[in-house]
Amino acid sequence: MTHSPPISRRALLSSAHAGVSTLTLPSMVHAQAASAHVVVVGGGFGGAPQAQRGEDHHAKIELDILDAYHGSERTITLRGAQLDASGHVVPNERSLQVKIPKGVREGQLIRLVGQGSPGSGGAAAGNLFLEVRFAPHPRWRAEGRDVYQALPLAPWE
Repeated sequence: MTHSPPISRRALLSSAHAGVSTLTLPSMVHAQAASAHVVVVGGGFGGAPQAQRGEDHHAKIELDILDAYHGSERTITLRGAQLDASGHVVPNERSLQVKIPKGVREGQLIRLVGQGSPGSGGAAAGNLFLEVRFAPHPRWRAEGRDVYQALPLAPWE
């Protein structure tokens, strides 16, 4: 019996333009193929297939500090692959509206329930976790919940 190498669940989310982002899930082909396998529990005769929850996916989303402070909505496009009815791998693309909560911090995870890999045997889909990163800003930098601005001052000021 051969074992396949572990599948990386990381993906990169890059800003495209005006609040629209693209997410590529390179391991989704493998994750979809793996979820097509049936797991038999109980051994011997009469074992029934077990429902298995879909796998979670992780990605990074880059936000402006002002979007994090005020909250916003973003449209992201998920690109990946899935198996069609005949078992062939076909490209898949879908868009999601993501609400960025007010006051989100760098490193915080935003969970999108049911947006990960589909479950097998009627089980629920996995989740998509977006890790928040801040884009560099010319005036401000954030550290935890604090925002700093450098002010050039002369000694006499």
